[in-house]
Amino acid sequence: MKDKEKLADMNNYLDRLSLRIGQIEKESQNIIKEQEKRNTQLKRMVASIHVEMRNLKDRFEKVKKNIGQDKQEMRFLITHFKDVVKKESFAKLSDMVEEWGPENFTTRNDVLREISQLK
Repeated sequence: MKDKEKLADMNNYLDRLSLRIGQIEKESQNIIKEQEKRNTQLKRMVASIHVEMRNLKDRFEKVKKNIGQDKQEMRFLITHFKDVVKKESFAKLSDMVEEWGPENFTTRNDVLREISQLK
């Protein structure tokens, strides 16, 4: 009888052990599935980040190119604007001098001479 009890106890122990192993296997499978889902999500996220980085890099290159073109245009405008400003400034100065007409002014000596002639 003792042998039967020992055998029953051992059989009972093996059944519980088998159940526990089954539970652990299910839990590990669930953990593996969750990990696979997370890995898939992470891979998608990484791919999305790479795409976004490429887009940002392309945009940055376009902006950089536009800034370079703008710099060239500004240099061109500044160079030509200097010439235009000089010409316009000279023309304005010339107009102002003509308006002022200094050659028509009388000098002090001219005024004194005129006064002495009137006396």
